[in-house]
Amino acid sequence: MLNYPHISLTLGLATPKTCRRRIRSKVRGRKLVDVRIALAAILQERGWTYSEIARELNRAPSLVHHYTKAHETLLDSNADYHRLFSTLYHSLKESV
Repeated sequence: MLNYPHISLTLGLATPKTCRRRIRSKVRGRKLVDVRIALAAILQERGWTYSEIARELNRAPSLVHHYTKAHETLLDSNADYHRLFSTLYHSLKESV
């Protein structure tokens, strides 16, 4: 399970109590989608399956597969996403 309070504090995404609910919600705002994409990529790198990531993020496994493909493109082409991913990646690496 992800450390949602830590993610909340790192990204200023929501209060620690609501961060998990917002990430797992059906809201499709750009920042939340980018956070989900980054989390999917990080979890896949850690050996999680698409099904496990899908359960954690409350998404379909096919969408998680799409997220991991989108991550590669966004990392190369979107500076804001690259900063978000780097911040999240290093933050979660330190929290484990």
